[in-house]
Amino acid sequence: MANVIKIVECSGYTKDEAFKDLQFNPNDTIVPGANATQAWNKAGRPIPGTQEFMRFVTQQLEEKTKNKPGYGIHIALDTAIPDKRRRPYTIVNNKTEGTREWDLVYFVREDELSVESLPEFTPDYDGEMEVTGESVTINVAKPGLIVAQCDSKAAALSKVKELTTETHKNYSILAVKVPDIAPIAAFCIYTPSKSAKMGTYIAVGINAEN
Repeated sequence: MANVIKIVECSGYTKDEAFKDLQFNPNDTIVPGANATQAWNKAGRPIPGTQEFMRFVTQQLEEKTKNKPGYGIHIALDTAIPDKRRRPYTIVNNKTEGTREWDLVYFVREDELSVESLPEFTPDYDGEMEVTGESVTINVAKPGLIVAQCDSKAAALSKVKELTTETHKNYSILAVKVPDIAPIAAFCIYTPSKSAKMGTYIAVGINAEN
C-alpha cells in the first residue's frame, strides 16, 4: 500500500508543542531543510490547499525525506514566541456559601492491575467472589482514567462487568465522597506572558509505520 502524505495545520507556543500529537516528526535534525519556510517563500508562498501548494510540498518531502515514514517537513505560517513566564497560570478559587454536604459515589477507573494471587474458587453465574485477609493480592500497577460514575456499589459492579465483557480490560471501583454543591473547588488557567504568541505551522509527512 502506498504511503499517504499527511498535511496538518498545527499551533503552539513552541514547535515541540505544535507537533506533539503528530505521528511523524516534521522537525527532525537528521532531515536537512526540514524547515521548508524559506523554500516556500522563494516559491511565491503557494496557498495551502491549492494544487500548487500540493506540488510544492510533495516535491519538498520527496527531496528531503525520500518519503520515509515517520519523517516530514514544516512551514511556519506564523512563527511562535515562547512563553517565558516562570508561573504561567492563574488560580481562581471557587468559593461556596454555606456548608457542603457530602455524598458517597463510586468511580469506575480503567486500571492496569497486577494480580499476584487469587484463591481457588468456583465462581457463581455472575463471576463474583468474596475474599478477605491475605487470600488475594491485587495491586494497581498503573492508574487509568475514570470512565464512569455510579450512585451505588451494585451499579458500579454491574458497570465494570459490562465494560470488561466489552473491552477485555481491568477496572477498579473507588468509593469517593463528593460535595453536593460546587464540586469544583478551584480552577487553574494557563496564562502565558503578554509577549508570548502562538505560532501556526503546516506539517507535512508520512505517519510512522506501526
